[in-house]
Amino acid sequence: MEVEAKFLIENPDELENFLNNFVNPIELEINDIYFDDNYLNLLKKYHCAFRIRKENEKFYFTIKRKLQDDNNLFKRIEIEKEITKGIYQKLKKSEFYFCFDNIEIKIFPIIEIFSKRKLYSIKNLKVSIDKVIFNDRTTMNFLEIEGNESDILEFINNIRKYFNLVEWKISKLETALKLVY
Repeated sequence: MEVEAKFLIENPDELENFLNNFVNPIELEINDIYFDDNYLNLLKKYHCAFRIRKENEKFYFTIKRKLQDDNNLFKRIEIEKEITKGIYQKLKKSEFYFCFDNIEIKIFPIIEIFSKRKLYSIKNLKVSIDKVIFNDRTTMNFLEIEGNESDILEFINNIRKYFNLVEWKISKLETALKLVY
């Protein structure tokens, strides 16, 4: 299960400077391709997302399915597997049947999202600052904190002393779709 908090941030440089006091980040360039059908049934009906990702020179497929949101945290089933570059290249232009749990639906690529991520490992948390580019023109900056619920909430309480955090209650996929449709 993935537990995550997400915030929109206005000045990522200040937050990066603060986090750099704890640990040096890993820098990643991420290209996500999300799949669904014409009616967005995978997302809207099943509360599920399927994506393939190029992260620097590694490739993954990921399934995420919403469980619940409480304490303003995203709680989702997350299945992620590394794949080869060849499989990634084939999938990124493919239409296929997605079968997971009680879902069977024909899907195809619907949207691509590019991010530059600075990933910090702080205690048991993955803390990332993402500069996300939607539709090749709209840029938004996010802080994401992933780990167990109590550690996330403690980190948020500590960092709020220094930064104004604006909770972002929808996924990057949903954000991108709102900008497109």
